[in-house]
Amino acid sequence: IVVSMDSTNLPLGDQIDQFKSQLNFSSNMPEMEGTTLDIISGKMDLSSAIPSSDITYGNKLVINNLESSFPWDLKFYLYIPNFKPPSSGGDSVKIDEVLTTDNIINKTFELYGYTLEPEEPDTTLSSLVCSLAVIIPAQKATIPLGSESLGGFGMNLSFGSMFFESFDAYIYQELTADTLDIVGYPPEMTGIGFPGLEFEFEFEYSVSLPLGININMVGVSPSGEEIKSPLTIDLFPPETWPNVSTVKSIIRWNKLGSTTEIYAPHDSAEPDTTIITIPDQTSNEVSIVDFFAAMPLEAVAQVNAKIKGNATIRDKPGSIDGAFKLKLPFLVTMNAPA
Repeated sequence: IVVSMDSTNLPLGDQIDQFKSQLNFSSNMPEMEGTTLDIISGKMDLSSAIPSSDITYGNKLVINNLESSFPWDLKFYLYIPNFKPPSSGGDSVKIDEVLTTDNIINKTFELYGYTLEPEEPDTTLSSLVCSLAVIIPAQKATIPLGSESLGGFGMNLSFGSMFFESFDAYIYQELTADTLDIVGYPPEMTGIGFPGLEFEFEFEYSVSLPLGININMVGVSPSGEEIKSPLTIDLFPPETWPNVSTVKSIIRWNKLGSTTEIYAPHDSAEPDTTIITIPDQTSNEVSIVDFFAAMPLEAVAQVNAKIKGNATIRDKPGSIDGAFKLKLPFLVTMNAPA
C-alpha cells in the first residue's frame, strides 16, 4: 500500500536524556572548599598524548551501524557545536543524513587538538549542547501489508574519555589571610626617619596562575590619626607574553610608593613592563617611608594572598621562587611627631 506521510519529529524521550547526561561533566568536577573554578575552554590532547589503554575511544566520538529498516526514509540529525576544529582543519561534530534501507552510516569523529568551548549565552563550560533529532520527512512510502514487523532504527554510539592538554579557567582561591600586630615605634628611635628605607621582593615563576599578594600596613600616629601604606603584588601568568614560559618580577616598596619591574622572559637584561603605584592621599595612604616617619604608636600588617583571574591549567603546574631584601641605607632624618 502506498501512503503519504507528513513530516514528523519522533519523540526520543528518555533516550535523548540519557545521551545528554553522558555529555554533562559538571557533576564530575571535584568540589574544592573555598575555591571557585569555572572552565572557560579546553584544548584537547593530540593522539600521541593519549594513554595506549584508551587510544581506541579516547578523544573520539564513534557512531557505528546507524541504520533504519523502515520502508520509509528517516532523517537523523546530530550536532554538538562545542567542539571547535583546530586551525589545521577538521569536521564539525555533525551528522545530517537521510537513512534508507540500503544506507548504513559509520562515522568516527577524531577530536584530537579540538577546542571545547561554551555556546552562547553560556560563558563557562558545564555541559555540552546537543541537538539530536530523528525525523520522518514528508514523503510517499510503500508499506507492505501483513503481520510482519515494519522495521526498526538503531545505532551504536561510543564516546570515550576526554583528554586535555590544558584548560582556560577563571579561578579564585584565597591562599592566606592574616594580621600581624607590630610593636609600637621604639621610644629610642623617636624623631629618627629613614628616607632610604626600601623593601624589595623578587619572584621568578612559571606558574600559569594569576597570583596576588596584598600587604596593608595600618597604624595610628601620636596625634591619633590613622595612617596606612598598602602594597599590591600582582604576578601575571607567563602566557601573558608570547612564547614566554618563565617570568621574573621585582617589586620595590619605598618612598615613591611601589615600583614593579617585570622581566619577560625572566633572563631579560631590561624589564618588559614597569608599573609605578603612588599612594592615594585622598584615602590617607602614605609611602612606607612616611608610614614609619610618622612614628606610629601601634601598627598592624594585614596580609592577604590569593589566586584570582583567568588561568591556563596544565598537567605540569610550574614553580615559583621568591626572595626578600630590606634596604636601610645609613641616611637618617630628624622628625617631629605628627
